[in-house]
Amino acid sequence: MPVARAAVIGAGTMGAEIAQVIAEQGVPVTLKDVSQEFLDRGMRHVESVFRRRVERGRLSEDEAQAKLALIAPTLSYDDLADADFVIEAVPERLTLKEAVFAELNRACKPEAILATNTSSLPVSRLAKASGRPSNVVGFHFFNPASVMKLIEVIVTPETSEETVQTTLEFGRRIGKLPVPVKECPGFLVNRILFAAMAEGMRYREENDATIASVDAALRERAGVPMGPFQLADLVGLDVLLEIGDVLVAAYGERFATPPILRELVAQGRHGAKNGGGFYSREGTPIDLGTKPADPERLVQQVTAASFLEAFRCLDEGIVTDPKDIDVAMQAGAGWATGPIAWADQVGLGAVVALLSALAAKVGPRFTPPERLKSLAEHGGSLRDALPSP
Repeated sequence: MPVARAAVIGAGTMGAEIAQVIAEQGVPVTLKDVSQEFLDRGMRHVESVFRRRVERGRLSEDEAQAKLALIAPTLSYDDLADADFVIEAVPERLTLKEAVFAELNRACKPEAILATNTSSLPVSRLAKASGRPSNVVGFHFFNPASVMKLIEVIVTPETSEETVQTTLEFGRRIGKLPVPVKECPGFLVNRILFAAMAEGMRYREENDATIASVDAALRERAGVPMGPFQLADLVGLDVLLEIGDVLVAAYGERFATPPILRELVAQGRHGAKNGGGFYSREGTPIDLGTKPADPERLVQQVTAASFLEAFRCLDEGIVTDPKDIDVAMQAGAGWATGPIAWADQVGLGAVVALLSALAAKVGPRFTPPERLKSLAEHGGSLRDALPSP
């Protein structure tokens, strides 16, 4: 089904930027919120994004104004009757999102696709609330939506193939890189990214390393834009703690965060958004650790933890193509190299040897899976790790 008109529910920063992305590609879009104040604020944000495009020479003033005119703000669900593709981008509260999807089922035409921008909540629950589960899909943008290229397309067991294909096509049409992902806690990028962050934090705790040395080593040696403590401050320590608790409940202690994270949240230190987390507003790290990190060992552990989670995603069929993992981590997390490309470069035999050595020296969390060892012994590839159709 071609998408002639879209809609976005929620005019916060993320929703406003999603509407801007859609309009910039020439697709009319309705932007809905519950108050005129929120709508006005969202439209001002859209205007600021277009203004930056003009200042950087990417759009003329006339082009920016024409694209801005494609966004129709509204307070009424009734104005969504002709939308073909609706993206929910309200705050991350399950009951609120369920209520929105129930309302969308009433207001939208039967064939309309209802998408959610949730970064962590179960899409299946929203699909059930919609009353039309075959038409519901996750459509997870990364922040800032006006810049980041990746969209995770989260597919539930009830999502129809037509919905998936229309969603992928629409993602490409609005200039993004859509990657289909089978629904699971953490989806794909956050699951692998959190595995890397948790391991970096665990290394610091186990080796009494300073925060600054861990972040610096990973920035300089691992091809990531931020170390785990810098990224934690950016995301929000309270948000990170919530995500960690969800992932621990789903997958076990490999996602456990260090006690200091819970302590800082209890103290009200939530990161950059309130001026204090692992670093102060001025960039000074908290007094934690006394030794410099060993860059080689740290990078080995974080790389190995990232790869192990990526391998589990393959083994569980979370993606249908191993290369999608690298695309997602590069476009969604800013990594220079994805974990699959790394394994292909060094070879599965060397990967298994590294994991075995780390398991002996550091702990059993690095024990190589039997299936991975079998692939390495028999000359298999990571594509062979995918479940049979």
